[in-house]
Amino acid sequence: MTDFNVNALGAFRNIDFGNADAIANLKQGGGVEQNGKLGGVIAKMFRSSATEAKNNAVRTELLKALGQGFGIAGMTEKDGKTRFSADFMAKLERILGRDVFKAADFKLNSDGSVSSGKPLTQRRIQAIVEKAEIYANTGFSVGAYRQKLESIKKDLGIAGLSGAQLDALNKNEKTPRMTKLFIHVAKSLDFLEGLEFGKPALDEKTGKPLGYYTYSKNEDKSFIRLDPTLAYNLELGDDVSNWHGNRFEFRMPGSKEGDYQPLNGNLGDFEHGFNHQLFLALGGEVVHTERAHFDSRGTDIEPLKKYIAQTIQLFAQKMVDVYLACKAEGKMDAFRAHCQEPGACMEEKGLQLTKFEETHFAPPAQEGAGLTKAEAAELERIANQAVGDNAPPDKAEDLLYGVIDALGKGDETLNASENWADFSAAAKEKLVGKTAKIVVPVQAKQDGPYEFKPLVVDGKEVVRPLTAEDVDTIGKACLFNFVNI
Repeated sequence: MTDFNVNALGAFRNIDFGNADAIANLKQGGGVEQNGKLGGVIAKMFRSSATEAKNNAVRTELLKALGQGFGIAGMTEKDGKTRFSADFMAKLERILGRDVFKAADFKLNSDGSVSSGKPLTQRRIQAIVEKAEIYANTGFSVGAYRQKLESIKKDLGIAGLSGAQLDALNKNEKTPRMTKLFIHVAKSLDFLEGLEFGKPALDEKTGKPLGYYTYSKNEDKSFIRLDPTLAYNLELGDDVSNWHGNRFEFRMPGSKEGDYQPLNGNLGDFEHGFNHQLFLALGGEVVHTERAHFDSRGTDIEPLKKYIAQTIQLFAQKMVDVYLACKAEGKMDAFRAHCQEPGACMEEKGLQLTKFEETHFAPPAQEGAGLTKAEAAELERIANQAVGDNAPPDKAEDLLYGVIDALGKGDETLNASENWADFSAAAKEKLVGKTAKIVVPVQAKQDGPYEFKPLVVDGKEVVRPLTAEDVDTIGKACLFNFVNI
């Protein structure tokens, strides 16, 4: 993956002469200084060989900084002169785009040294630096990825369009699939910013979070929340005889401040409810919220928020990262082809982008970049199960195998463990209450592999929520097979 080291830019990063037309030259002893401006008396004078040499020197230094920042091969130094290959220049032009970086403006001699002689202005330097920093791996934040996305939107010809114009493009059958996906990325970043708003409410005695947020009436922009009043009253033991489990609420698009609708227990059961509004907010992306470890009868909304945020982040982050990497490495045709069949739900899209990245690029310089190894493995497990709302219940052993695999990928110590006790608590946290086909582990011979027979009652296979005992019994057998088969 192409990754830019911003430290390589040195003084070029913070250049500000107070005039976009200011001409940059190298300082004696290092750094960059102003030497006149375009249109000024100095610039209008006959360009002497000494002036051209200074202009070439600063252009050479900028090329060196960019080459080091991107780790591009094709830069050599000999006899005090720096030379650049044609491939070096072509790759920089491809990464930064001809609107920002034109290789011809640097004009190389036959030996590869810069011979342009043209002045380099603050405007040009800042444009190049701004574009290069888009490739910096600084971890995930909505602000950073908005900036990266703006660069991509320029490439796609949709920069500056209003929300209504983007919505119209999203609905147009003739709009390229890749463009639609990046419209969904834009909506995803908007959604992540508004997923929660407010400050965690703390217990006055213990200082621990109460599981909901305090809100200002004029600033309540969260999409989903636990109604603070209901949660508080319930904790005080108030009369709940008329309560039907709707203490969780979500915001309808276009609603007034503080106007929330009750969030029903089963997230996927109602057409115009939470899942439907989430689908609309993301531009038409399905998120399998029913697969989150979330108890609508409880008081903690964080498991649901975390699941949604991680799923959306993985999709948005990988779309942007993989696009930029493909642009830098000349693999856009492969990425366009991928975008034709990117996956059905958002979980699968994130998983397929991760696999595309693994196939076409080396691992990123900073592993995770916003998602830990454990979080990425957990999302992969969920994506592999996300086969649709109407799919039959999972087999209990398949769920356990998936959890063991995800936990092992996320933790090297667990990956080496043969002791179910090391997995038990984490597996229960993910699976207790999850509906599945219940099975009974059967070992045909001592030290042999376990087979899983359906639990049958009154001639019917048992399908019910998994208990802690189920998880331990089946999980122990699954781990044995993992280790010994």
